[in-house]
Amino acid sequence: MEIKLRKIGNSQGIILPDQLLKQCDIQGKVKVEVVQGKIIISPVTYGRETWTAQFEEEAAKYQTLNESGFQSNSFDDAEWTW
Repeated sequence: MEIKLRKIGNSQGIILPDQLLKQCDIQGKVKVEVVQGKIIISPVTYGRETWTAQFEEEAAKYQTLNESGFQSNSFDDAEWTW
């Protein structure tokens, strides 16, 4: 995709199509950096603010709980008697 640079005050900028931003899950603020002569634009993530969502995603992968409410893993299943 080619996008034309536009003059914005004393700078230049681009307008990114909404569909492109949705594909990259970019909303609000972005991080812009130069890596090996290329401009990289990525979504901003805030450390602890995303922990809840990350924990919920991981927990959804492991729905099996033992009777005490803790998740078991292969070590627990092989090494312990509940």
